[in-house]
Amino acid sequence: MLTGRKFAARFKNSSAREAYLTWSAGQMFIYNECVLEQRFFDSLSRLIAETERHKQPIRNECRVARPKPDQKYAHFVDKAQRPWLSQVPSAILGIGAFRFCQASKRAATGLAARPKLRAIKDADRHLLLTRAYFTIKPTSRAGWYELRFGSARIPGGTILFRAHREFVVPAMVSVTLTSKALIVSMSYEETEQERFPETEKEILERLRQYSEEELIACGNGIDRGVVRPVQTSNDPEPYAPTKDQLERIRRKERQRKHYQKRMARCEKGSRNRAKMRRKVARTFDYRKNVINDFAHQTSHTLVSDDKVQFFVLEDLRVKNMTKRPEPKYDDNAKALPNGARAKAGLNRAILSSGWGKTEEYLKYKAKKAGKLVMKVEPAYTSQRCPKCGRVERKNRPSQSEFRCVSCGFESANADYVAAGNILMAGVKLIREGRLEPKKVKATLRGKPAKATNVKLGPGWADVMPVEPERCLGKLRCRTRCEAGSPSLK
Repeated sequence: MLTGRKFAARFKNSSAREAYLTWSAGQMFIYNECVLEQRFFDSLSRLIAETERHKQPIRNECRVARPKPDQKYAHFVDKAQRPWLSQVPSAILGIGAFRFCQASKRAATGLAARPKLRAIKDADRHLLLTRAYFTIKPTSRAGWYELRFGSARIPGGTILFRAHREFVVPAMVSVTLTSKALIVSMSYEETEQERFPETEKEILERLRQYSEEELIACGNGIDRGVVRPVQTSNDPEPYAPTKDQLERIRRKERQRKHYQKRMARCEKGSRNRAKMRRKVARTFDYRKNVINDFAHQTSHTLVSDDKVQFFVLEDLRVKNMTKRPEPKYDDNAKALPNGARAKAGLNRAILSSGWGKTEEYLKYKAKKAGKLVMKVEPAYTSQRCPKCGRVERKNRPSQSEFRCVSCGFESANADYVAAGNILMAGVKLIREGRLEPKKVKATLRGKPAKATNVKLGPGWADVMPVEPERCLGKLRCRTRCEAGSPSLK
C-alpha cells in the first residue's frame, strides 16, 4: 500500500534557502519550456491542417510531425544566456522534463487536464529530489532530522524537519515552499503486510447478509450542508469548525482587504509590495488550513466509531453547484439582474464547507479500517418524511425546521432528518443488491521505486542510515569511508 508522510520543515541557513530556490527554479523552468514546445507543435499542426483544408500549398520543410512527449531537455539549457542553470545538477533539471512527460500521458488518457505553465517568481515552489541527491540523518535533538541535498560537484544545503510519525527513507522526496511554510513530503510502498482488512467487494457481500435492522444499526448517513457542514444520522449534534476558527477566518478576510489596499498604493517591483503580497497570501492560507484540519478531524472521528461498518454520502456535484449564473439581457441587449452577487456568496459558502476534503479523507481512512463508503442520489432527502415517506416541499418551512404536513412528524433539525433518509437510501441499495463495487480509474502509476530499509521517526533518534553516504561538496569532505566514498561530516 502506498503510504505518505508530510512534515513541517525549515532551512538551516540562508545559503540552503538560496540553493533550494535555484534548484526548484531550474526544475520548473524545464517543465515550462516543455509546455511551450508542446504548444508550438500543437499550433503548427493546427495551422497545417487548416492550410490543407483550404487546399493551399505547403512547403515540405514546414511539414513537421508533432513529436510525442519525451524526457529530452538538453536543447533548453543555454548556460551562456542563463548562467544560473549551471548551479543545478543535470538530473534535477531532467526531473522537470520527467514530470512534464507524466503530465502529458495523464492528459492523453483523460486522467487530468493538459499541462499548463507554472509561475516561478512570487509563487509556491516545488522541488523533487531523487535518492542520489539527498540523505536523511537524525540530529542530536530527539525527533529532528536533517535532509541534506546536493551532489559531489554542486553543493546544496540542509533542511531541518521534525518527524512526528515514523517513516521509511524513500526513493524520492518532495520539498514545497509556500507563503507560510516549508514542507517535506514523501511516499513509499509499505514493505509490511497490507493494511486493507477486506476489499470493497468482500464488504458488500458481508453486508448483504444482514437484516434491515442490523444495517441501520451499523450504518451512518452523512448530510453535508452550509449551515451544518457535516450532519450524521447517529448524532443530532453536527460537525463544524469552532466559533473561534470562524471568527479568525472573518478577521483574516478583513486583514486581506486592508493589505490589498496597501499593496495597491505600493510601487510595483518594490520590497514593500512584495511584503504586502506575502501577507495577502498568508490570509488565504489560514482558511485553507482550517478546512483541511476540520476535514481530517471529522473523518478520523467518524471512522474511529467501531459500531459503524459503512457510510452513506450524498452524490453532490459541487462543480455544477458552484457555477456562476447565466447572464440575462433585455431586447436592447442591456444586462438584467441575474442574482450573480447572491450566487457568489453561496458559492463561497459551499467551497468553504470542505465537502470534498471531508469525502476524500473519509474514503481512504475507511478503506484502511475495512469500512465501506457509498453514495446515493441527494434528491428530496431533506423533504421526505422518515415516518410516512411523503415528499413535500412544505415539510421544510425553514432551513432548520422539519414538520410533516401529512402525519405531523416533527424534528429539531431538517439536516438530521436528511441524514437519516440518506442512510435508509443506502440500506435499500444494499438490500436490493443494486450497489456494485466502483471500478477504479486506471492510472499511469508503474512499478514504484523500492524504499530503503531505514526506518526513522520520533522514537528512532539513535538509528543511522545504513546506506553509503555521499559527498555534498569538496569543501565539506574531511574523511573517507571504508568504501572509498566521501563521508558527510
